Amino acid sequence: MVMMMWGLCAAAQTPRITITKFEHNPLSIIGKMDPVRDANGDDCAVIRFFVSDRYFRIDEALRTDTLIGELRTWIPKGTKRLTIRHEGMLPLVGYEIPMLIESKNTYEATVEAVVTTNIVKKESAVVKKAKTTSVYLGIGYNVVSITGPSLGLGLDINHHQIEVGGVLGLSKTDDLFFYDEEGYLLSAYNYQPLRLQMRYGYDLQLSDFLNIAPQVGVAYNSASGKAVTGIANKNEKYQKINSVSMLGAVRLSMALSRNFKLQITPEYDFGVSKNLNCEWIGDINKSVKSWTEGFNINVGLMVFF
Repeated sequence: MVMMMWGLCAAAQTPRITITKFEHNPLSIIGKMDPVRDANGDDCAVIRFFVSDRYFRIDEALRTDTLIGELRTWIPKGTKRLTIRHEGMLPLVGYEIPMLIESKNTYEATVEAVVTTNIVKKESAVVKKAKTTSVYLGIGYNVVSITGPSLGLGLDINHHQIEVGGVLGLSKTDDLFFYDEEGYLLSAYNYQPLRLQMRYGYDLQLSDFLNIAPQVGVAYNSASGKAVTGIANKNEKYQKINSVSMLGAVRLSMALSRNFKLQITPEYDFGVSKNLNCEWIGDINKSVKSWTEGFNINVGLMVFF
């Protein structure tokens, strides 16, 4: 998306006249030695302007003596403002004198040419990376832990990815037999897992076609036992296994085209909640335990719309 912004496009350097110091010199007798009278017959004051060259002009001066580095000017008493000019510079117009100008007194002012930068603002177009929103479908396969196909639906908002999905476990446990304290068979099941999950990740671009996305999430793991053939189940309390896991993962993806990416996602699951069946069956069966906690890898294809 093209965004319009204000930028700096030109800097024109223009000398500008300024007075950096103005003060009364009570020890000077210049104003008393050679008096100049104004139109009203009053004696003028003297202002000594310290300048860099002799081409400065003071509009209010009734008389100007040019010395090296100094313009000695006679100004009517009561003058409140000054205008100073120099060819090639911006004039200082209407400088307000910071004190009362009195007859036969001497004042001193330092005049400088200051280079100011007039910034010319220009509307310019710059291309910024747009905030994008896209929906993607993830089709994959879990190669460890819950082994089986996976399906996910995600939303990518400017690299923030929110995804929901699930994994259908294809492998089953061995037949598990449950007995009472006296050794009588109560029930027998084998289990096939199902996982529902939600995860958040932030997608970082490593190159034109390679991305990495750290992820965190939560998963609900469930298995409903299937009765072993030929066994009359007298107690169904062992039928349900469920647990909740937190997960941390890193997804590596490689772009095949604008709409398709291959991905591999190693992750680790941490069990945070288990029902009683999951706890004790997991202690004796590694497959059941791996559905809740442990290392996992998913590989697959992401399709962006």
